[in-house]
Amino acid sequence: MKNKIKQFAKGNFQISRPEIYFPQTHLELLIGEGEIYQGSFRIENRLDGDIRGLVYPSSFRINCVESGFEGASVEVHFTYDGRGLEPGFVERGTFTVVTNGGEYEITFTAIVEKPFVMTSCGKVQSLKEFRELAYQDFGEAHRLFRSRVFYDVLKYEEKWIYSLYDNMRKWSLSEQALEEFLVGTKQKERIFLSFQEEEREFENILEATKDEIHLEKNTWGHLTAYVRVEGKFLKVARSQIVIDDFVGNQCSLPYIIEEDGLHQGYNYGRIYVDTPYEEICCEITVHQALLNSRKEREEEFILAQTLKGYLGVESGRMEKSLWAEEAINSFQKLRELAPEQEVYQLMLAHVYLVSEKREEARWLLEHYNYKKSDLGHTPERALYYLYLMLLLNPEEEQRRKVTEEMRRLHTKFPHNWRIAVMLIETDGVYENTSAKIRMMERQFENGAHSLMFYLQAFRYLKERPDYLKQLNTFEIQVVNFAVKYQICGEEMADQTAELACQKKSFDKSLYRLLVKCYKKYHTPVILQAICVQLIKGQHMESCYHIWFQKAIEKGLKIAQLYEYYMFSLEEKRVSGKLPRTIYLYFLHGNTLNDRKAALLYANIITYEPEDSSIYESYRERIEEFAWSQLEKRKISEELRIIYRRFFTEEGMTPKRMEALYDICHAYLVTTTQPGMKYVLVLEADGTISQRTAYDREEGAIVFLKQKDSRIVWEGQNGWHYADSVPFESIRLFYEQKFLELSRHYNNTTQVEGRERKGRELSFENLRKYGMERYEEENIFCICSKRIREENYEEDDLLSYLCFTLFELGQYDKVTLTYLANFYCGPTEHMKDLWYAAKQYEVNTKKLAERIITQMLFSEAMYHEEKIFQDYYDGVPYFRIKQAYLAFVSREYVLRNRMVEQCVFRIMEDEYGAEEELADICKIALLKRYSGENLAGREEKLFGWLREMRMKGLVFPFYLMYPESWLREVQLFDKILIQYKAKHADSRVKLHYQIVRDEQEGVGFDSEILIPTYENIYVKEFTLYKDERLRYYFRETAADGSTVTEKRSYLKRKWAHAGKYGKLNEISLLPQEKREEAMCSYALEDALADKLFRVY
Repeated sequence: MKNKIKQFAKGNFQISRPEIYFPQTHLELLIGEGEIYQGSFRIENRLDGDIRGLVYPSSFRINCVESGFEGASVEVHFTYDGRGLEPGFVERGTFTVVTNGGEYEITFTAIVEKPFVMTSCGKVQSLKEFRELAYQDFGEAHRLFRSRVFYDVLKYEEKWIYSLYDNMRKWSLSEQALEEFLVGTKQKERIFLSFQEEEREFENILEATKDEIHLEKNTWGHLTAYVRVEGKFLKVARSQIVIDDFVGNQCSLPYIIEEDGLHQGYNYGRIYVDTPYEEICCEITVHQALLNSRKEREEEFILAQTLKGYLGVESGRMEKSLWAEEAINSFQKLRELAPEQEVYQLMLAHVYLVSEKREEARWLLEHYNYKKSDLGHTPERALYYLYLMLLLNPEEEQRRKVTEEMRRLHTKFPHNWRIAVMLIETDGVYENTSAKIRMMERQFENGAHSLMFYLQAFRYLKERPDYLKQLNTFEIQVVNFAVKYQICGEEMADQTAELACQKKSFDKSLYRLLVKCYKKYHTPVILQAICVQLIKGQHMESCYHIWFQKAIEKGLKIAQLYEYYMFSLEEKRVSGKLPRTIYLYFLHGNTLNDRKAALLYANIITYEPEDSSIYESYRERIEEFAWSQLEKRKISEELRIIYRRFFTEEGMTPKRMEALYDICHAYLVTTTQPGMKYVLVLEADGTISQRTAYDREEGAIVFLKQKDSRIVWEGQNGWHYADSVPFESIRLFYEQKFLELSRHYNNTTQVEGRERKGRELSFENLRKYGMERYEEENIFCICSKRIREENYEEDDLLSYLCFTLFELGQYDKVTLTYLANFYCGPTEHMKDLWYAAKQYEVNTKKLAERIITQMLFSEAMYHEEKIFQDYYDGVPYFRIKQAYLAFVSREYVLRNRMVEQCVFRIMEDEYGAEEELADICKIALLKRYSGENLAGREEKLFGWLREMRMKGLVFPFYLMYPESWLREVQLFDKILIQYKAKHADSRVKLHYQIVRDEQEGVGFDSEILIPTYENIYVKEFTLYKDERLRYYFRETAADGSTVTEKRSYLKRKWAHAGKYGKLNEISLLPQEKREEAMCSYALEDALADKLFRVY
């Protein structure tokens, strides 16, 4: 280094600069526990010559055997002291290599090796390697996972991973648990299944059909999936799928479609596959052609239309005569369509009787083919005939016989409601309406649900509405039928509502009936019955809120109406002020739960002025409620409004402050994954700080107070999901003032813990464990104290600690002074240190000298002018000073580097002090001031110009100086062309041609140039006024040849004095004056030869 600086000081830069490369640019140091690691790295030179330099390791644990090196190829040996470090310790740093060929960095990672487990796949000592084992052999990985030896593999992983495994041992060690562990630690993605086809369609299955669907999985791992079907016609061959069933990523699932389970029309079924993470299904559709003929379907349609018309007659929406006409046509059509169906003849006769066309009915009945034996074969139809005949001829004897027959058949067929109805209409026993209703009720219980049955039952109730007393299932269904088909009057609807209010329990069918009644009649009695039913059933769902709202608007007096109004009110649907009656009602006693009370209070705060009587009446109660909810750690949007209004620092107690800290870190956690039961918060130390029940509608609220807290899900099946359940989290209470208040309190309560941690701090522990486990402020304090106590004695560990703290922004004048005296390292680091030290007015002379020296040695000079100025203002070493000025001047001349004016001023000062100044410095000054105002510098610059001209160091920028100077140095009539070679060892040849204006040259002359200065080549030419120079350069180097573009040099202003000036003037004279001028020139030339000798 000294020799290089000495040569630079003389202006000699003909020193071979090596081309450095490193076979290794990153070193990985695997260090056994408690050992001193020995390692090395090589530095190579692509060119001839030696490499010289220094190595600065970033870690105090590294010791280079020799910090300096020299040689054509160098191997740097070092040691790493791993004693006292725990397995798993990792340190990343750099070797800064400052050479005579530049400054470089080699990164390193020092790893104290962890314990390992030997497996069939090799050594497993990290989670990454365990993942590879699981990929290759999941069974062996599971055996290791179950073993307590697995703790050693995880011991030096991130703490939360160790804690997760520790908890999973308590939950489950199954293969699914291993799968979840790998997913939770980001070692693999969770397994998803999908059907290649999500639906299948079939037509007219006549026998059992076997088919299969194909499943695909996305990745490797463990999987147990369960198969189930929906649809009686589907059966699967297996109810479980495991990972071994897959070939590659595909698996086939056979299933059978059984024809016995199919019905006419479309049959819909599904095949479900349930995994721990999802439920997927494939839809199976089978279309079976309808077996009913078109004729049968048409019959059914005509009968349905006829019945629909008759119900219209009963409701008054259709004239009886009109319906009878249409019905007659319909039954005549049915008789033509299905003449074998004799019942249509009886139905037509019945229509004639209803429409009082007795003769037509008589004719049909007389022509009906009735036989007494029909009572045994088709008793219902036979009784129907007898019933119609009785309607036609109501003779007493005939009635008696028919009644006896009906009683006999009713006894035989007690569940036939049609026989029962005909018996009621015929038998005098049933003259009492109550008996009729009891008979109809028995038939209902026996399964009678026909529309005609309900119509007949309603007729009996209509006869005596007072018999509607119990509102049992039968009565509800009959009234429901009447309301649906609009044959129920308002009176019966109100009577039903009054009875509903007397019911002791909620009946969903009755509720639906009341809703239908209210939509038709809108009476307060019905509305009251609806609300009473809902309150008795304790229905607080939001879908029922509309009824409580209507009741309040109508001013109905119902017990607990206001409570249920609030209970059913959905918070997110509240968009305005609640009714004033709500405010007044709860003013005299609040029976609401906490959630609804918060809704009420938040609404009052939002919409009531603070000076209103309502607000004043509630104020004390709301404030008390706010503090109680805080202590319970409750939070919602409504509570947030309350907290913001009433929380003050003065009202805080330690207990409340602790709760506030939790509330400020409350998150609402939700997931779309079904089957989740609990949300667990796993802390970094392995503790489960919270286990909160999860509600699929509401989500769960958890407190995430630490950055490394993690969410773990517990399913209804008892499984735990570490990271495979997607979820969203929303922060519920982020108020900056409360957050800062609670954080300040939390930090204060932890002072004791930090002090205890501080007591463990020592230089021995810092050397052993590093800085990571201690507070920066505490390390800084002991370093500053140690420097003062040791009177600024140099210490490698102390230097490392102080500079590391400096990079973290922890320094003062003491540590900066210490570093300025002793720190050696990368140039950029030392420059940062210099700037910081200057701000603290620390003496930086030594530091500046080290920076300038290192830059010169590595020839990596940048943004150093202020540092050199600082160094120069002291007592600089003359060789470093001269070397720096020469090197910067060379960079300025050769590479046009930007140089601050202070450097040129220093050069001038050096020359004025008669200090030795290298030629390159003088050339740099000539370049700097060429073309500028020369006031005060004429003598120095002219002297340097003459000196450089005499030494042959001529550059084109000289021509920018005054004409008188150029004449004296014989440059005024010269043309200077310059070429800068790419390589210092190149061969440069100039090809040129001098031509006159009126003629073109024949060819180019060539000349091999000698460098004027290093890689700069300059050639002088003298041209007459009518001459023009054309030229180009050819540079030949080891890597090829480069040719420049052809250029022309336009003539400068030509001189009137001198030899070439005279000749130029003579050439421009007329022919008659040219001879006389030539004689005069010859005489002057001869005299000059006599008078001036050339030495």
